[in-house]
Amino acid sequence: MVSSQSRIGIIGAGTSGAYLAILLIQQGFQVDLFEKAPHPRTDGCGILIVQAGMQALHQGNPEIT
Repeated sequence: MVSSQSRIGIIGAGTSGAYLAILLIQQGFQVDLFEKAPHPRTDGCGILIVQAGMQALHQGNPEIT
C-alpha cells in the first residue's frame, strides 16, 4: 500500500491525467500534474472509454458517469 504521504507525479494533463489527479488529491495524496502544452486545447478527437474505464470512473465519482 502506498502511503498518502507519498508525492505522486502525473505526466499529461489530459482528461485522464486531470481526473486521476483529482481522485488522488481527494484521497490525501500530494500530486504534481505536468503538461508540456502551454495552453488548454479545444481541438482533438472524441473520448473513447471502455467498460473497465467507465467502471473505474464510476467508483471514483458516480456523478461523472
